[in-house]
Amino acid sequence: MRYFAGIVLLFLICCGFMPQKDKGGVNIHGTPISKVELSTNYILRADLDNFVYDGLRFTVTKFNYTFVYGDHNKQLLDESVSGNMLPNKLRTLIKDSRPGNVLLFYDMIVKGPTGDIKVAQGPVFTVQ
Repeated sequence: MRYFAGIVLLFLICCGFMPQKDKGGVNIHGTPISKVELSTNYILRADLDNFVYDGLRFTVTKFNYTFVYGDHNKQLLDESVSGNMLPNKLRTLIKDSRPGNVLLFYDMIVKGPTGDIKVAQGPVFTVQ
């Protein structure tokens, strides 16, 4: 079982989280994203595209984020969140964000069938 967990961890680190934006999940592929799409999809999901074991579920249980926002005078919001939902404070800031503002996720904890997996580098979004 430990060998399987190592393979899953390596796969997650190398391939990252794959896009998933239906059913309220945020597109966490790391591509540019509109502020409307980012603010209305507020649940982080960890899904793997083209993964052999489709029945395995991975759930984000904790994550940290940094949001650099504002126009000329950039401001920084850096918080830790338990669970998989974007906090209301962040969603409000995203709705008021400007193109070029950046949201990044890091130190994500993902619960899988073999236990918790920590992903140090998460996806990065640039608001369009």
